[in-house]
Amino acid sequence: MKVTKERAIKFVKKEVGDCYPTNPPYVFKESIIETNFCWIIYYQSKKCVLENDESKRYFGNSPYMIDKFDGEVCQIGFTFRPICRDIEYLIFKRKKGV
Repeated sequence: MKVTKERAIKFVKKEVGDCYPTNPPYVFKESIIETNFCWIIYYQSKKCVLENDESKRYFGNSPYMIDKFDGEVCQIGFTFRPICRDIEYLIFKRKKGV
């Protein structure tokens, strides 16, 4: 079953929300990247975004990459490499059956 945008968003909200139950995430829907293979979802603390409370900001958070075909989830590490490298790796894995 192909993972929809809505399902990918729900996963990120649950995954991050479980870590921060008193400060749930806000997903930047306008910034979601869709490729043929995955969704890239960016988020930040809801209190930081909606209440403009910088003291509630998540630090070191990085986007999630969710495979559209098998639902595999990968939190893209905080690096200085372009995000396209992570997408290329996902495509490589898909083609090689890794």
